[in-house]
Amino acid sequence: MAAVRGLRAAEVPAAAAAAFLSPLSPRDPFLATIATAHAVLVAACVASRRSLPAQVGLLLYAGAAVAAAPAANAWGATHWARFAATNYFDEPGAFVCVVGCGVPLAVAAVAVGRLVVAAGGETVRAAARQRARKRE
Repeated sequence: MAAVRGLRAAEVPAAAAAAFLSPLSPRDPFLATIATAHAVLVAACVASRRSLPAQVGLLLYAGAAVAAAPAANAWGATHWARFAATNYFDEPGAFVCVVGCGVPLAVAAVAVGRLVVAAGGETVRAAARQRARKRE
């Protein structure tokens, strides 16, 4: 592969990750708030793992959060000085996509998996009831 700005091909992902992570400060209250919100979302996912309506609600929330990401990025790019120490909001929205949508998408994947397992279980139970009726 061709060199990119003096870097070997294997160094490009590492350089991109370093460039993305360099402005992030663990002392920034904005990032602490996002981390807290993600922790609450994961806790809600774990606590509601046996409740299908709650899993559907988490799935809908995650979908809404991802759908709102472009608008949140545009608003954040304009008003970042009010709530953050650094302007994290670039034109393509990498920060919002990775930091803002990563955990909701993971929670959505868990919710979809749980719903698929529940639907499979219902299908097996329905087939068993149908076989039992045929035997009668």
